[in-house]
Amino acid sequence: MKIDEVRGLTPDQLAEQLINLKKEQFNLRFQKATGQIEKTHRVDHGNGTAPLVSRGRNWRKRVLPS
Repeated sequence: MKIDEVRGLTPDQLAEQLINLKKEQFNLRFQKATGQIEKTHRVDHGNGTAPLVSRGRNWRKRVLPS
């Protein structure tokens, strides 16, 4: 996901996306800890996407106040 895509989402979509990403991160970390994950690079990929969505939410609050 790119920052332009994040900025195009509504606040509700951003909140939902952030929740989904955090759930996915948790599940991937749990799988890695128990040795069930085969594609370990997915854990690191999620660590970059969730902060991106969070920054998009903060940008929207600063630039486009309701």
